[in-house]
Formats: sequence, C-alpha cells, structure tokens
Amino acid sequence: MSNNGNGLEGLVAIQLSIRFWPGFVKLRPQDLGLDPKRIDPNIIYLGNKKLYPKERRDLFANNCNRARYYLHDNSFAYAVDTVRAIPARNLPRVEARLAEFKAEHAGLVEEFLRDYDEIRSEWKRVVDEKHPGLWKLLEPHYPSPAVLRSKFSFTWRIFNIKAADTPAETSTPEVIEAYENAKRRLQEDYEAMVEEAVVYLRNEVSKSVNNLAGRIRNGKIIKTGTLDNVRNVAAWFEDLNIFGDRN
Repeated sequence: MSNNGNGLEGLVAIQLSIRFWPGFVKLRPQDLGLDPKRIDPNIIYLGNKKLYPKERRDLFANNCNRARYYLHDNSFAYAVDTVRAIPARNLPRVEARLAEFKAEHAGLVEEFLRDYDEIRSEWKRVVDEKHPGLWKLLEPHYPSPAVLRSKFSFTWRIFNIKAADTPAETSTPEVIEAYENAKRRLQEDYEAMVEEAVVYLRNEVSKSVNNLAGRIRNGKIIKTGTLDNVRNVAAWFEDLNIFGDRN
C-alpha cells in the first residue's frame, strides 16, 4: 500500500435509513385465552399478529435489501456500524442509484396506500374465515392513511470524515487531555477502517483470480462469464481503491 496519505481525505460517510410499516402487533396472552400472570416468558414466546399479507411486505423488504446491498458493494465498513464510507468521487453515482431505489420505494408506498382499504378488507375476509373472532383484536391497530404514510421513509445522510477538533486554547488541562485522547482513538479507528477496507479489496480480487486459476489448473473450460467476472472485479477494485494499494 502506498504511503502517500491514508486515503481518508478521499472518503465521505453515508448513512442509509429505510423504514416501512411492518404490519405486526404483539400477541398478548389474553388473545389466546391465557392468564398473563401464569405465562412464563422463559418458556413461552407469543410472537405477533399480522395485519397484512407477507407478499406485500416482501415488496418493501426486497427494495430495502437491494438498496442496502448496492451501498454495501460500493462502500467500506466505517467506524460506526450503521454508517458506510465511500470514495467522494463516487458520491454522485451512488446517490443517483439510491435515488432510483427511493423512487421505487415511493411508488410502492403510493400503490400500498391506494390499495389499503382493499388490502384490509381482504385480510378481514381471510381472518374471519380461518380465525373467527380474531378480527376485533386486529382492527384497532390499523392506522389511518395519513398516519400510515408517516411509517414509510427512504433517506440518506452524508458526512465529512475528519479528525477530531482541536480544543480552545483557554481549555483546562483536563479538557485538552480528553480531546487528545478522543483524537487518538478516532485516528486509530480510521486507520483500522482503512486497513480493513484494503484487506477486503484484496480478498475479493484474490477470490476471483483464484477461481480462474483453479479452473485452468483443473482443465475446465473457461467460459466468457468467468473472464467477465475477473474483469468486473478488477474494475471494481480500481473504482474503490483510493488508498494507492498495488499489492
């Protein structure tokens, strides 16, 4: 790895937040005709009541997962678990792709709100058919359309990555020491993050190359897709490698 800087100056942090209505309500002992005082939580876990079909919920989950996978594949682990780090030069492209996922999410929300009454009516029919009497326990948990809309969101925030601030000259020795300790810990976290990112890049390239080498060594046919995968991984490495790593 090059010694010309640690690469941090070329990174920005991004935090992706996606919410959708889970449509679950905690199941209570009395819903099953049980005495809450006689339920031992170490033995019995009651789970949830579902308010709408899994197929609808899976549409939002799929959109969420694809967005998160995309960001994961185009970023590095950051010092904070819920935040990712990406090369600043790639930010326009990453935000443009996230905007596409956000638009898809918004479309799913509008479709869900449009069909909300129908979804609820159909779910009532299914519940009444299979579990008579259960609907009266579910109905109060359906929010109004206005409240329901507020349960969906797709946002992201961008943060600059920089060293800890320097305390004011008038600060007490204790404050200065605390700042210096925080600055040292932050720098250690950053250095560990960069090292982890470099190892991650190397490992992904190594896996791709070793797979190709193994096929050649075993006399297997090298398909176009295999070669394309190696080329794609190499291009991916160059795209994310802002650390000057050439090992």
